[in-house]
Amino acid sequence: MSRFLFVFIIVWCLSVSCRVSAIENRVPDVEIIIVSMPLIGDNIGITYEKPVEEVIIRNDLANIRRKTGWDFRDVRISKSELPKIPEEMSNANFLTMGVVDSNAGGFKLSPFIEAFKRYDLIEIIFLVQRPFAFQGIRRYEDKNVRVVLVDATDTTYRYRIKLKNKNFKNLMLPIQERRENLTQKPKPFSWGRIAFIAIFALILIGLAAVLFKQKKNQTSRNFQETE
Repeated sequence: MSRFLFVFIIVWCLSVSCRVSAIENRVPDVEIIIVSMPLIGDNIGITYEKPVEEVIIRNDLANIRRKTGWDFRDVRISKSELPKIPEEMSNANFLTMGVVDSNAGGFKLSPFIEAFKRYDLIEIIFLVQRPFAFQGIRRYEDKNVRVVLVDATDTTYRYRIKLKNKNFKNLMLPIQERRENLTQKPKPFSWGRIAFIAIFALILIGLAAVLFKQKKNQTSRNFQETE
């Protein structure tokens, strides 16, 4: 009975957490994931929320290449369809070098923001390997964009970029945060996630106490039977 109740509560908590996350975080128009791999380079995956013609995707990649001079390798463009979601999403993947600046402890965000400035919301996720002494920007805002580091761990850094003015020509974001802001830590989780983790921890503690009590009673009964 206790196990059934435990499973039921976990399912309920997950559903609540998903609803809270869905309310707090809208789906970005473009999501970019950069996986930094030593000796290989930076593997970049770009996902468009809605289908995009291949010629437009190639133009976006050309804009990034023109602004950065990066050499693109193994470029692949495809469409994917998620289960229970009728609309397709367009994807682009390629390898390059120089997106993650390990020496400076930061990332080059500007080329991606400039290439996709026609959209309202962009999400960029960096996956790096330890050790990585992060000193990148945590928050930046001007009349054109608002950049916020919304999640951060030792190996994962997630930025959300809101485009306020789409008519700018060049965006010169710094790679490193200003020194006076380095002591400010990004908010690692939303309140919804914190509540879920707290509830989940309490459930685990309660279940452990129940199982320990049951085991103790069983041991006591076995000892009495052997006497």
